[in-house]
Amino acid sequence: MDKVSIPVSCCEVGEILAEDVLNEWGIILVSQNTIINQYIKNKLIEMRIPNILVYMPVSLQSYSDGDMKYNEVKKNYVEVVMSVKGILNELAAGGKVGYEKIFTVSQLIYSSVNESTSLIKCLAEMRNIDEYTYTHSVNVAFYSMLIAKWLNLPEFKIHEAIQAGLLHDIGKVKISDEILNKKGKLTSEEYEVMKKHSIYGYDLIKNMSEFSDHIKNGVLMHHERMDGSGYPYGISGVSIWLYAKIISVSDIYDAMTHDRVYKKKATPFEVFQMFLTTGMCTLDTLVLKTFLNKLPAYFVGTTVELNNGETGEIVYVPPHDIASPVVRVAKKYYDLSSINELKIFSMI
Repeated sequence: MDKVSIPVSCCEVGEILAEDVLNEWGIILVSQNTIINQYIKNKLIEMRIPNILVYMPVSLQSYSDGDMKYNEVKKNYVEVVMSVKGILNELAAGGKVGYEKIFTVSQLIYSSVNESTSLIKCLAEMRNIDEYTYTHSVNVAFYSMLIAKWLNLPEFKIHEAIQAGLLHDIGKVKISDEILNKKGKLTSEEYEVMKKHSIYGYDLIKNMSEFSDHIKNGVLMHHERMDGSGYPYGISGVSIWLYAKIISVSDIYDAMTHDRVYKKKATPFEVFQMFLTTGMCTLDTLVLKTFLNKLPAYFVGTTVELNNGETGEIVYVPPHDIASPVVRVAKKYYDLSSINELKIFSMI
């Protein structure tokens, strides 16, 4: 996509930043891919930022194109979910993992690699608790693709990250529905059974030469943690393969922001806060920081409900405090970083 440098005073609401905006000390003020609104424009003028780099062209036609791109991404998403549902049901019935089917689905996912804005919007909106088993694997594959892209991995590795994400939970076909769909908390015995799903998944593909060792170990190790607190083997640090580190972040983020039969979903900002605290000890810092440096900007413009009952719009996500955005309610602006009692209750 073409980029152009323009004076801040001349930028229009709706234009999209093509690079981070830095102050004179090199601190990020506004992240790349943030959609410019009047609040952000005014703040940049106040901070005397002379010019910004934006994607071009921006016109009425571009908004129409954006709608078309979103609809195409949404169509692809539904098709991918249906395909994955068929693959997992076939496995549950005693079938084998078909590489060609996984490859075809991963290709369809990759077709959205350059549509980050539409894709993240789709992933946030397409939530069906009854289809969680299938949508979760699909969402993890999409988030893993984005992280791999943001890490600047070569194209073939992005494809592999997608496949590893798709396959990460296939071992759950070997777990009883009684445990998988239990509404309450698992007993310690049930949890030990559940923890074996990564080994079961690895066993299903370990002899398939079509999948690289990177993919196989991504499936096997996606619940391992950098501090050794994970499973199935309690390995740590550099012993954990890259795709497993990528899937770990994708898996946790999607699971926490998704309603479950036994747990209410968290907002993305609650997850960001968790990632910034305990996540920094248990997850790979490069993968996690890459995810946190990129994703929050896409929530500018999102409608939210605050815990005081008011409804507003996110107008700015401070790169230095991504868990506390600025929310506009009518003509009022709430900086959640300075109002401790005010929180985002839900995303609308």
